[in-house]
Amino acid sequence: MEKNKLVKNVTVDELAMIINKGFDGQMGYLKKNFETINEKFEQVASKTQVQKLEKKVDAIDERLKRVETTLTEAHVL
Repeated sequence: MEKNKLVKNVTVDELAMIINKGFDGQMGYLKKNFETINEKFEQVASKTQVQKLEKKVDAIDERLKRVETTLTEAHVL
């Protein structure tokens, strides 16, 4: 019976406030982590775009070499 005297009666509103405080801390933590993940994703996306552009430049370079070779062989250059 003594054990029950130490327990405080908590109202539903008080319990909701206690739980909400816990979620507020977690939301800040999650927001910070999502921002970090978004930054890393943007870096990866940017690197992917650069790689695609490098491939296109390489393809254009190869085409230009073929055109130059063709023109040189035709004695135009």
